[in-house]
Amino acid sequence: SDWGDEQSEIVDMHFGTLPKAMLTLLQITTADSWTAVVRPLVYQKPEFASYFIFFIGISAISVMNLVTAVIVETSISAAKNDQDAAAQAHTQMMKEMLRQVELLIAKVDADGDGNVTKTELIKAYEAFDEVRQVVDQFCNIQEMVDLFDIFDDDGSGSLTMKELREGLTSYRENPVRCIVGHLTRH
Repeated sequence: SDWGDEQSEIVDMHFGTLPKAMLTLLQITTADSWTAVVRPLVYQKPEFASYFIFFIGISAISVMNLVTAVIVETSISAAKNDQDAAAQAHTQMMKEMLRQVELLIAKVDADGDGNVTKTELIKAYEAFDEVRQVVDQFCNIQEMVDLFDIFDDDGSGSLTMKELREGLTSYRENPVRCIVGHLTRH
């Protein structure tokens, strides 16, 4: 053979059996002293350079793809968890706000009929801090008076608990859609 003693020893030590060849290729993939294995072989047979360059390129790309896949999968999972947590927090916040709206109606409903008129709303806003706090979470009092007609689906001049709850929820989530929806219905 045209191998020298040094090259024959390297081939036998690093590629003599399948497990040795696999370990050597892993060593080359991880760039762990791989030049000590490859350089003497390439000096003796330069055509081996293309094989090792091809192998290093493919194995490096494969390792980078695996690392990238793990990073992307972790990022997607974290984003999904963040999105779920945000949705849960939003749901909790809306439940608390709706509870406050129910208390608001009880406070504002002067005649006890379960409905709120504009007059009752304005008087309660001016008289009670807790009514001001609840209304101000959604909008200012002038906007609330303006929204009153939008929320009043049946045109009765007063808001039921359902109309107020649905109107405030819709307005809080997407004010433009709430107003445009009202305009297209009427």
